[in-house]
Amino acid sequence: MFDVVRVECEVTCPCCGHVEWMPMEPDQSPFVLVCDQCRDVSAPPPGECCLFCAFGSCQCLPRQAMCTHSAVSSQTNLSRQGES
Repeated sequence: MFDVVRVECEVTCPCCGHVEWMPMEPDQSPFVLVCDQCRDVSAPPPGECCLFCAFGSCQCLPRQAMCTHSAVSSQTNLSRQGES
């Protein structure tokens, strides 16, 4: 069973804990979070590609696509091994 690709993400402000839903666009991932409640400006820590991956409930669309592609490749390889 494969995970569903999510197109909205629940993002939590690292300063005050305020939560908001944000749409994810396939061709852009925001790099800065401006909290609607406390107005804090937060950027992802080193190693994270965007605010969805750093502060969100799911990974950004490019990372979701990589995971889905990896899962499909693994399943295909397992199926082929069973045919031998």
